Amino acid sequence: MTTHHKDYYTAKWAAAHEDILAFFSPMWMSPLENAYLWVTGWKPSIAFRLVGTALSELSDGQLKNIDALRVKIRGDEEKVEREMERQHVAMGDRKMVELARMKSNDNNNNINQLDGLVERVNDEFREDNENG
Repeated sequence: MTTHHKDYYTAKWAAAHEDILAFFSPMWMSPLENAYLWVTGWKPSIAFRLVGTALSELSDGQLKNIDALRVKIRGDEEKVEREMERQHVAMGDRKMVELARMKSNDNNNNINQLDGLVERVNDEFREDNENG
């Protein structure tokens, strides 16, 4: 069993030179689980903090390359965060359009549905704000 684990991590380490994120993301995790990691604070740039003290032994050229990589990764992270925010806003927009359509109908059934939807939207916004 130990040999199997050694072979697994040897192959994983070799592949990390091409895609370091794959090294930190277990292959058995679903995209949803990876999204939860992102939402809860794990981002690729954290790897730089984990190895921060070991960087002192690198040459100036290596440090320059690492800084360039850090800037690139941070830019990619910002793109992902903007897209996540865009999706979040789009979801809210769809709900508001649905509410506006229902508001245009005057019967009591739709008004009750409207009240329920408003409460649901308010609850979701409160929950989102509480969760960060």
